[in-house]
Amino acid sequence: MEMKLKLKLIDNVRLRKNNNLIKKAMSAKKINQRIGMMLNMFRTVRQVLFSNNAIWGGSAPMQAAYDELEIGVANLEGTVAAQTAPTEAFTATKKEKKAAMAKLADCMRRKVQAFASATGNTTLYVEMNVSESKIKFGSDLMAKTLADRIYGTANGMAATDKTEYSITAGDLSVLILAINDFNALLNVPRIKISTRKGFTKSLTTQVKDLNNLLKKRTDNLMAIYKESAFEFWENYTNARTEMNPAFKIAHIAGLAVDAVTKQPLYGVKVIAVSKPNPLNNKKKVVTFEEMTNTEGQYMIKEISPEVYDVTYEVPGYSPVTKTNVKIAGGEHESLSVELNPIN
Repeated sequence: MEMKLKLKLIDNVRLRKNNNLIKKAMSAKKINQRIGMMLNMFRTVRQVLFSNNAIWGGSAPMQAAYDELEIGVANLEGTVAAQTAPTEAFTATKKEKKAAMAKLADCMRRKVQAFASATGNTTLYVEMNVSESKIKFGSDLMAKTLADRIYGTANGMAATDKTEYSITAGDLSVLILAINDFNALLNVPRIKISTRKGFTKSLTTQVKDLNNLLKKRTDNLMAIYKESAFEFWENYTNARTEMNPAFKIAHIAGLAVDAVTKQPLYGVKVIAVSKPNPLNNKKKVVTFEEMTNTEGQYMIKEISPEVYDVTYEVPGYSPVTKTNVKIAGGEHESLSVELNPIN
């Protein structure tokens, strides 16, 4: 009964540790997913810039930003590789050590249990009534505890009893060596977790630095190409949008007034329809709608970066359409209009 209670307590401790590890693993998984997405975005941006070097090659500020991006991405890739180093070899080794320990402990257990049966020691017999599979497939902490108990019991037997039941010094030495070999691996995960935490912290810093490079420098430098090299600008914008949800948000706002009186118009329907992309047939056409308020103002919030045709219509006035309005991620586009009354 006492042993069962101790084993139950061991399992409870192990369960709490496993729950904590699961929570940490889930958190780490989210962090790694985000870092992976950001790395893909950085790579795509780098490729867009590299492919269009003929357009921006004469710009010293753009060249400096590109060089920093190139170095930053290379460093980030190296840190990601180190942080996600495979642990399969360690897992396989620990499994082998545990199986070897279980086999030796079970062999010793049988001898001790035979001694307990012959001497009528019921308590000892029950304590030794542990299968090899329970040690082999049980929790690491329980396996170590059971193997230690078997070794301690066998080692503490009288010399004459050891001889009678073939418990040799060599057998005991091999068993304690197997236990120590397995025990040596139990602290390895903690070391690996500590090492990975260091890499994760470094990854977070590197991602932040690269993101700031794009937000504070490259995005601003790219603005001049919106008109002069629209395809290049669009590809860059799409690359930034692809893996960066925050960069997808844009707004269109403006004022609708009577072209004659210049008075604000209430109830004007504003319809923004994205232009089809001939290079991407799978891309869907999206539509956003809004109405002007009593002051003639409107705002279409969280519009996706696209090229739009924006139409304004209200009864009694001729509709107006502004074509090929280019909206970049993160932009707040100001777009006002005058509508002519129908005579």
